[in-house]
Amino acid sequence: TVVGAYNFWRDYGSGDSLVDRKQARDEADDRCVVDLLVDQIEFADVILLNKTDLVNAAQLKQVKGVLMALNPRAKIIKSSFGKVPLKQVLNTRRFNMEEAQQAPGWLKELRGEHTPETEEYGISSFVYRARKPFHPQRFMDCLRKEWPGVLRSKGFFWLATRMDWAGNFSEAGAACRTEAAGFWWAAVDKKTWPD
Repeated sequence: TVVGAYNFWRDYGSGDSLVDRKQARDEADDRCVVDLLVDQIEFADVILLNKTDLVNAAQLKQVKGVLMALNPRAKIIKSSFGKVPLKQVLNTRRFNMEEAQQAPGWLKELRGEHTPETEEYGISSFVYRARKPFHPQRFMDCLRKEWPGVLRSKGFFWLATRMDWAGNFSEAGAACRTEAAGFWWAAVDKKTWPD
């Protein structure tokens, strides 16, 4: 499970319902985003505590303390930009069936009563693709606006004023970053492409 250190307290302590965040299926939907957050933390074997570069040491210590209280058996790995050695998150052999059976929500899963998060919380995703670059000012204006209902967005972008350059975009909660990612392959001489 990935937990963003920067937005953790906002999501964990707010008590916002999905209706409050305009993410509910309808006005009768009384569920909270924090329920999803806690479900994911409690069941994780490895927690990637990301965006540690956006908080100070005291804030990081508090978030880590809550994670340890919610799930003392999980290994917590601190990172920035999701940079972590793959061996720390893949094939960790940390899953233990007996411990997992004690985790909250496990019996519901076994009985077939668990609702996937996509249905339970109305969270979905999509991919935007276009064969036309963004207008730089309109793109910047869009980034400066609030995006109600968007929890996370990430990808590459193309600006009309920098046709050869790929931009990298990342947004989660109030944190938004753009930076140069390098040249598009189409702008690089094929002789220099890796095999």
